[in-house]
Amino acid sequence: MNKLPTKAAILQWIIDNPTQTAKRDIAKAFGIKGAKRIDLKRILKELEAEGHLTKRKKTFRDP
Repeated sequence: MNKLPTKAAILQWIIDNPTQTAKRDIAKAFGIKGAKRIDLKRILKELEAEGHLTKRKKTFRDP
């Protein structure tokens, strides 16, 4: 996948896969590689800042 997933798609994936919520798992699920992972990290940080996710160690969860 060349295009980054939407915030809604990421949130839905985390809800559907609560045991695979590390950034690495999310990137693998959406086929994100290389420099695009930086953009994924930015999106995850935005979701966390907006209160949609909480970060625990290296995993993201629905609050």
